[in-house]
Amino acid sequence: MTRKILGSLDTQGQRTLINKADQEGSTPLHCAAFFNSCKTITSLLTFDRNAAYMKDVKGRTALHIAAHRGHDEIMKSILSICPDCSELVDNRGWNALHFAVNSSCSPENVVQVILDRSILNNLMNEKDANGNTPLHFHSKSSQYLEALICHDRVDKMAFNSQNLDAYDIALTNAELSDKKRPVHFYDGENIPNPFGSGHTHCNRDFCSRHYHAWGFIDKDGTHPGSAVLMKYTAFRAFVITDTIAMTQSCTAAFILLFMPLLFDVQNLTSFSFLLAILAFCFTIFAMGAMVLAFVTGTYTVLMHSLDLAITTCIIGLCFFIPGIFISIRSSKHLLKMWWDAVTSWKFLKKHER
Repeated sequence: MTRKILGSLDTQGQRTLINKADQEGSTPLHCAAFFNSCKTITSLLTFDRNAAYMKDVKGRTALHIAAHRGHDEIMKSILSICPDCSELVDNRGWNALHFAVNSSCSPENVVQVILDRSILNNLMNEKDANGNTPLHFHSKSSQYLEALICHDRVDKMAFNSQNLDAYDIALTNAELSDKKRPVHFYDGENIPNPFGSGHTHCNRDFCSRHYHAWGFIDKDGTHPGSAVLMKYTAFRAFVITDTIAMTQSCTAAFILLFMPLLFDVQNLTSFSFLLAILAFCFTIFAMGAMVLAFVTGTYTVLMHSLDLAITTCIIGLCFFIPGIFISIRSSKHLLKMWWDAVTSWKFLKKHER
């Protein structure tokens, strides 16, 4: 019917009719994409390819409509005739893959249409006006698109304007579906894995990243401004050991700063020498706490890649092997020096009275 109507008109009449838009800016091609009429799409584009580039008032093309409605055959027809129309974005900066990921109607099929075409690889990591890639939107949805998550061209570490990557968004999303919740993880606790259970290598590749910008829950979260990783035991251990290391090192530095004022060259067993031993002990304990803080902090950001996390922890904890050995061998001498300093100071204080 469409071909007969258009065939009865001249070229100018065909273009006028094909590009005629309603109040919302929708053209016949938009409507055909919405109602999944593949023959109509082919007929319209045969008479005027420019119709594929027409946008409605929201900046959406027919390809966007088809992607959002889950009409994969419509997408194939449009892309086969006008492949470069995939470069267009709507008023929010969404491309066709953004719409496909946000589709509630067979998103697997429409996403696969884009992933199967190498000329559309640039859509995979394209950001919208808020810096969100299609993978960011996938983390917010209840869908599990294995092909998108495991695609080697998808940047799993891309950050949006809120400095969150896709995994951070998945952690703060309280509405994860049961399909995203199953799995194993981390320190023996039943912590959900939002990216499915059968693909360990893909999950490790997606989750692992070694950076110390922990990320924060945005203003829409339960506790805005809180660290995303606060729920994990390893992160809490990092905070505690880091605080201990900072406190002890600052105490040792404070004592050492005042040593020139308190140190008595004529009497090395006085109170000033006792402070020197105390500063030495604080420094040793601070070094141990600092190593523990590094190990727990590194494990926190690498716990999704257990092989790398465990290797890093073992290397870091090797510090304690010579540390404990040397401490035990020198403990008797250190205790004797400390006891001599204490008894000598007490003796001097008694005679000064």
